[in-house]
Amino acid sequence: MTAWPLTLDVPAESIALPVMAPDAPNPASFRPLTVPTERPIAWALLLLAVLFLIKRRFVEVRMGRARLLVQAPWTSALAVTGIALGIGQWLAPNHLVCALPLIAFFLHRPAKWVAPTQRKGWRSASATELPEAKGPARDFLDGTTRAGLVVLVGGGMCLIALGQPTAALLLLPIFLTGTQHHRTPTIAQASKALRLFASDLRLSADAPDMSFGWELSSDGVPRLRAHLPMRRAGLLTLGFVVTASSLGPILRHKVMLLVETRAQSDADDLVRRRTNAEPELRSSDGSIVRLIEWDAEAVELLRVLARKAPKPMKASRGTWLLREIAEPGRRAA
Repeated sequence: MTAWPLTLDVPAESIALPVMAPDAPNPASFRPLTVPTERPIAWALLLLAVLFLIKRRFVEVRMGRARLLVQAPWTSALAVTGIALGIGQWLAPNHLVCALPLIAFFLHRPAKWVAPTQRKGWRSASATELPEAKGPARDFLDGTTRAGLVVLVGGGMCLIALGQPTAALLLLPIFLTGTQHHRTPTIAQASKALRLFASDLRLSADAPDMSFGWELSSDGVPRLRAHLPMRRAGLLTLGFVVTASSLGPILRHKVMLLVETRAQSDADDLVRRRTNAEPELRSSDGSIVRLIEWDAEAVELLRVLARKAPKPMKASRGTWLLREIAEPGRRAA
């Protein structure tokens, strides 16, 4: 059988594929092959998770686990963090949504300042013995300190430059919770506050003469002791200490005047009548400790306490004679 060649002359425009047209739709049975792509690592979520756990550790060490809002053990916290990282990697690029529930791990309840329940032993100390305020590592996660503010601004700018503005916004809960204003003052903070108070202390001309000295308690807490050349009977101690008062969710650290008097003494009666300060501590030996705001009224109280009580007037001869006349009748009765 002989093969016959067949030649067809077809115009080129008649055989142009329709898919080459820019607006031609794909056929119903046409499905392009997908090119496999690798998911990027959710490094911003990983960074936030590490910072969250570090912040939780700092809050736990400084304030105690009882102050944490979520008092879960570390095994549970690490497990939940790992699950959140896995889900965030799958949800990329919306992975930062998984960071929101992890914030609850380092949130805490408001702290409260509690006055001492027993009298402390104090000793005289020099200025060189006062503890110096050092910058611990947790200060770098405290936005109210100089180091923490620098880290917050620098880290936020870096994240924004890397295209992660949401991650930069999530840095705020880390640096604005568990700060030094959410905790009771440490020994170093109290020492620094008293140093500043002593350097800025200026007394008016009508204030009594006073001398000052440093003292340390048995547990290392400092105070600025004030000595009066003369004082009312029953006045045991005068000094300045650092306390904390609640101001919403934070604690305000301030220096207050400490007055310790003997119960039912002349000095105690003066303090009770001139101030409305409630006793902070009543010792078993009969002493009463009060904390008083340092203001003009406190200076006036010191001026009164610096004077000795007036001596009772001597009985006149007429009074003595009347007493001698009435004595026999009183004995007979």
